[in-house]
Amino acid sequence: MQKPIDPRALMEAPFPVGTRAICPPDWVLRTLRAGSGVCFALQAGCFGPETHSLPEWTLAAAAPSGISGLVSGLVASPITLQNTDGAELTLSANGAFVFPEIPEAGSAYNVSIRTQPADLQCFVENGAGVYAGAATNIIVTCPLAVVAGLVWMRCTHGQTWNSLTGDCTGAGSAANSYGAIGDLVFCRRVDGLPDGGQPDGGHTDDCNSGFSGGALTAGINAHISTLFLACDSLNASATYGFNTWRPASKSELATIEFCSAGTTALDVNGGYACNPGFVAPTVLGGYFPNTVPGIYSSSTSDPCCSNAYWVNYYTDGGVTRSSGTKQLPSYTRCVSP
Repeated sequence: MQKPIDPRALMEAPFPVGTRAICPPDWVLRTLRAGSGVCFALQAGCFGPETHSLPEWTLAAAAPSGISGLVSGLVASPITLQNTDGAELTLSANGAFVFPEIPEAGSAYNVSIRTQPADLQCFVENGAGVYAGAATNIIVTCPLAVVAGLVWMRCTHGQTWNSLTGDCTGAGSAANSYGAIGDLVFCRRVDGLPDGGQPDGGHTDDCNSGFSGGALTAGINAHISTLFLACDSLNASATYGFNTWRPASKSELATIEFCSAGTTALDVNGGYACNPGFVAPTVLGGYFPNTVPGIYSSSTSDPCCSNAYWVNYYTDGGVTRSSGTKQLPSYTRCVSP
């Protein structure tokens, strides 16, 4: 008959840092205090006589392990890592990785990327240090996509890349679309009408180089493009090593849109819609996680008139002209040449 565990059957044994406790038979490890080098064990079950002698701890040196860590954000193409000792490791799937080679204790290591995936830009976190029997906190993560010759933020502007999970859940929650900013506008004020609604001399196209069809700028004459400024704000700190971030154009946004059931042209100017049966959000699967099914503004104004520019609807895959207003609240995804 199994007897209850006696709470007095608790033993404490100091052990040197870098060793591990081997529990005696019928005993289980309860708590490990790595900082103090002390551990406790509690007897798992008692059979036989009520009086027991507690066996002594057995100490064994912890087995060294190779340089290891986590890779996140891979989609379709593999990545090759390298260490300073020349060791290489090619990975095709997300999850844990380990270099099979065991470095010499006290040697420096520096894990870097030898070959980037063809479709992504990845980075190494906690990649360098001095080997002391283990190195397990390295993270290789891929926050940027490479599509049509451009480098794309995989997250909608305002979201934060999560290097542990390889998605855009680094801030906020599902309730607020993980921080995605959805009130960006092509041009903050109506052409020709400043605050108060009074004419300001007929200024038009002040957020797109002064003419319909012109390139998007920060804006002049108090007409401000929060769409332009959102991506431009990434340049001061050279986010991910790039200082040429900008909103994507109409044609660039089209390269990352995916209509699973095909498209139908809406007009001769390049507007189209996804055919019925599409899956939303209508964006390349896997590359742009946590995309909000909503309106994403492009940087392309329309030559037709001063109050129109082009937007992409990731709700239904539509690419169309936003006629009549440049103040349509929207999201954006930033690109770099």
